[in-house]
Amino acid sequence: MKENSSLKTSYKIKDRKGLLRLLKQHDLKGLGGILLEDIQESLPHCEKALKILQNEIIYISRPVDKKKIVFYNDKNSYLTS
Repeated sequence: MKENSSLKTSYKIKDRKGLLRLLKQHDLKGLGGILLEDIQESLPHCEKALKILQNEIIYISRPVDKKKIVFYNDKNSYLTS
């Protein structure tokens, strides 16, 4: 028997607009960010899209395992201390 070894991606992202839409939805629903490696698996040529979106996204590294998480940079939100 032949096994089906197709790669399943975490998210269905076609382009940078889809990525930005997904990040905005995660932000609005309070789901947080998305692992960079999940974006890399789901979006071909993601480096170019991430570079174009650099003013609209934020990268945070997890202290535990140093994995990068990508968040939507909501410029309407204010951080208070």
